[in-house]
Amino acid sequence: MSKRICLVIGGTGGIGQAIAEHLAQRKYTVIVAARNVSKGNEIIERIKSAEGKATFIPCDLSNEFSIRELHAEVLLLHGRVDVAINAAGISMPSGKIADAPVATFQAIMDINVTAVFISMQEQLRIMLGQTPRKGHIINIASIWGSAGLPFNANFCASKHALIGLTKTAALEYASDNISVCAVAPGAIPTGMTEKCHRQGAKLGYEWAKVVEDMPRQYPAGKYGSPQDVAKAVAYLIESDWSTGTILTIDGGWSAGSSLQHPLPT
Repeated sequence: MSKRICLVIGGTGGIGQAIAEHLAQRKYTVIVAARNVSKGNEIIERIKSAEGKATFIPCDLSNEFSIRELHAEVLLLHGRVDVAINAAGISMPSGKIADAPVATFQAIMDINVTAVFISMQEQLRIMLGQTPRKGHIINIASIWGSAGLPFNANFCASKHALIGLTKTAALEYASDNISVCAVAPGAIPTGMTEKCHRQGAKLGYEWAKVVEDMPRQYPAGKYGSPQDVAKAVAYLIESDWSTGTILTIDGGWSAGSSLQHPLPT
């Protein structure tokens, strides 16, 4: 396992960082890719200080050329990709659909869907060309990829699309020994969720109350953590017969159809 190469795109976010560090602890050689160079280098030093193997490659996910160059550099440096994690994502409350800016919707779709599509193209091409022909691709989705989320049509639509992309790729490449799955977490406190709450407050929603009340919406009575997502990713990597799987980790929220998601007032 020490020679298995794992690419984590979006590896400087809360969830992406947890995944990169967890897999490095499990003796994967990790490549962290993101736009934030200083944060990326900081994470690499953390991994190395724990005797892990990791490198950082800058990548602008809003730029198709940058995404394709990232994968070319990984292939040049390591000769293969055994595991690819597409963990980058953005979110921004936009109000009700009739009032939502189209530019915001498009920006979120560009990062959450189009960038993943381009990344998966490159990842699949690499995995199809390596010996043995085998690989794992895991996308970070959301429980809102299978339910509606008022005031967040852009994020919700992007995660629905990501789950559809995941399942389709799983069907197309199962016979090539390439597994494509997704992890769909519930609310995970990260820098992205904090930004989302601040933006919601600007729109006049009482997000502070939402944040306070949200843990009570989960039967487990608490938020999940980025480390919970990382452990789910590790499980899917080691489960060779899993493909097309959307692994939900949400403290039991989706198990009860009568549970209500918290709404801003």
